[in-house]
Amino acid sequence: MTKATSPLHPKSVSLNRRRLLGGVAAVAGVSVPAVASAGVSLSPTPAGRRVLELIAEYAALGFCDASDDDPRFIAWQRRWLGAHRAIDKLGQQIIARPIASFADVIDRAILAAWACQPIDGELIGDGDDPGGFKSAMILDVLAVAGIRPSRCNVDMA
Repeated sequence: MTKATSPLHPKSVSLNRRRLLGGVAAVAGVSVPAVASAGVSLSPTPAGRRVLELIAEYAALGFCDASDDDPRFIAWQRRWLGAHRAIDKLGQQIIARPIASFADVIDRAILAAWACQPIDGELIGDGDDPGGFKSAMILDVLAVAGIRPSRCNVDMA
């Protein structure tokens, strides 16, 4: 490999890898407003929005401090399990379809954030993300869509 000896053209643009890898939109080389003005949807699909609604319902259930044989506890448990199963079922439908748009990627980021339930607001993965790269990708995609990670999971602390 030889070293370049001629100067760069005055109108050339230098690339900064750190800046390019700083976020999803930067990797694509365009800004978020440019993507939005190009007609690319920066919001989840209706299925992704429904997942967010189900997560909100799940979070609203909170804890039930009644005893196991109390009818209130049984009713709460049915609603809690029903919401959890509905999220899982809809999530399976989302990941079964091929990615056709950025909205599909956002849906998957919502599901990934749901799978990484937080501790003190930090996404917690399965242990094989020591550098935090998976969490960074999830958070970047959600940020591009304007979705707070707290909308995608339930902090049970």
